[in-house]
Amino acid sequence: MRNFKRRRKYETINRTKSFFIIFCLICPDLIQFAKGQNTVTNVKAGILLTNGANLPYDFNILAPALDTAYDKALRDYGVNFMPVLALYQGGCSTSNAAAETFKAVNQSVDVIIGPGCTDDMMMSLEMQTYFKIPSVTGGGDLVDSTAKFPYTTRCAYNTYTQWIFFIRMCRKFEWRNIAVIYDGR
Repeated sequence: MRNFKRRRKYETINRTKSFFIIFCLICPDLIQFAKGQNTVTNVKAGILLTNGANLPYDFNILAPALDTAYDKALRDYGVNFMPVLALYQGGCSTSNAAAETFKAVNQSVDVIIGPGCTDDMMMSLEMQTYFKIPSVTGGGDLVDSTAKFPYTTRCAYNTYTQWIFFIRMCRKFEWRNIAVIYDGR
C-alpha cells in the first residue's frame, strides 16, 4: 500500500507539472502579458473530462493536479484560472462530450482542457475549431494528425507513429519473426 501511495503522489506531481506547462503553451501571450503586470489576468477554463469513471484521466484523479497548477499560475504569473466544470458521467461518450463542449462554449470559456478519450476529443475539437477556442488535451493517442484543428495542443503520444517506427525497424533489420510483449498495467 505504501508504494501505491508513493506512486500516486509521484503521478500527481508529474500531472501538475504537465498541466502547468500546458497552460503556458496554450496561453503564451497571456503569460508574457501577466509577467509584466501587477494585475491578475482571469482565464475561464472549461474542464471537459469524464467524472466517476475508472480512467486515468478522470476528473477525480486529475483534480489535485489541476488545483496545484491553478495555484502556481496565480502565484508565479498572476494568471487566475477560473474553472468551468463540463464533466460527464461514466466513461467515454462522444454525445456527452459534444453536449458538454457546447455548454462550455455557451459559458464563454477562454480555453478548454480535455477531453481525455480519443473519440470524445475528435467530437469536441470540431466544435472548438468552429468557435476558435484554444484547447489542450492528453487524449488523441489513436489519431494520426490533429493538423485540421489549429487551436488544439495534443500532449499524448501518437500510437500510429510508434507503429510506423516499429515497422520500419523490422524492415531495416529484416526481422521476420516478432513477438510484442507488454505490461498492461
